[in-house]
Amino acid sequence: MIKEGFYTVTTRVIVLILGVILSVVLNRMMGPEGKGIYTGVIVFVQTAGMLFFWGYDVVFSMLTGKRNIRAGIVSGTLFFIFLIISTVFTLIIFVSKPVIERVLVGFPLNISTIPMIGFLFFSELWLRALPDGFLGRGDVRGFNLFNLFNSLIKLVVIGLSVFLFLGSPEGGILGYSIYAYIILVFSLFIFRPDGFNIRRVLKEVKHIGIWVFLSDLFAFLLYRFDFLLLNGLKGSYSLGIYSTAVNMCEVIWLVPVSFNNVIYARVVTNRKMPEKRDFLITFISVVFSGIIGCIFIKPVVLFLYGEKFLPVVGIFRLLLPGIVFFSIPKVLNAIVVGKYERPAIITATVVSSFLLNLFLDLFFIPRLGMTGAAIGTSISYTTGAIIYMFLFRRLKKWEG
Repeated sequence: MIKEGFYTVTTRVIVLILGVILSVVLNRMMGPEGKGIYTGVIVFVQTAGMLFFWGYDVVFSMLTGKRNIRAGIVSGTLFFIFLIISTVFTLIIFVSKPVIERVLVGFPLNISTIPMIGFLFFSELWLRALPDGFLGRGDVRGFNLFNLFNSLIKLVVIGLSVFLFLGSPEGGILGYSIYAYIILVFSLFIFRPDGFNIRRVLKEVKHIGIWVFLSDLFAFLLYRFDFLLLNGLKGSYSLGIYSTAVNMCEVIWLVPVSFNNVIYARVVTNRKMPEKRDFLITFISVVFSGIIGCIFIKPVVLFLYGEKFLPVVGIFRLLLPGIVFFSIPKVLNAIVVGKYERPAIITATVVSSFLLNLFLDLFFIPRLGMTGAAIGTSISYTTGAIIYMFLFRRLKKWEG
């Protein structure tokens, strides 16, 4: 498990480097305010996607793994479902245009941007579900290579688009749409849709997908609701700074998320469970990464983004304790879902954490802005990790 885990970490490090390069291009060419507009649109689409994403990623892996359903049937069914949902979503955007423009600060909705938002919504659903098809058949290598290709295309296309449009947020969003289209076409050659079985997919959604959906939805709101709230209350500049700090901080989750993928691929195909030693090594790596990040964050920010983004340093350090503690659920989720099929534990954790975070954000953000958002997030992450460990210990003793 350790060998596969470090192979996955290595791949993700390359993906991380590509992501950092893209982040440097966006931040330096757009500035804090332009980056805030771009981030606001992307997070809006991601949030809308989460509302309609009923655990289809784990359904994909379960059906192709434990249930032995052909991948082409699953992918074909999901493609059809997502197409219908996206059409409805685009119509909703068109009808509620005045309201949504107030949420998307600085981004107008018109005859060209509304279809673009609709397509981004579809690609958000499709690309969120697709990678778990690899994990369902135990193909960690394919999973890693797909993520690597995805990040490379994302860097080239979005970076080039921002450059050609002279740092315009609209250029970045157009580039994001083109990148999503390229990956969509490419992915259709990997999991060729060649059939439908809507009843079987929806049955799996009811069995486990809906619980994973609730977990993922509230987890996403826990991670990103403060973005929307901060954007609405304090404007694009604050969101540009805060989102940069959050993204840099979440780099520390590279190790636990990588090991989560390896563990999940093993247990969903009924292979050997990991040992306690594997989890101990993972957590120590996260703590070490946090210490290094706390020490070197200032020179890194100055080197990558310049003095305009210097407020990122303080926000990063405030977020760090919660990020480190919440790495524990990031690893154990693979066991809870893949082995025991008990995602309700994850749901209970993220719902309670989100509600706490919502309360803290509503209290702190109007008073302290992005500093208040960081304080609320760190407290809620730490509390969530404690709740999760309590529930996990009650689930079952360690195996192996």
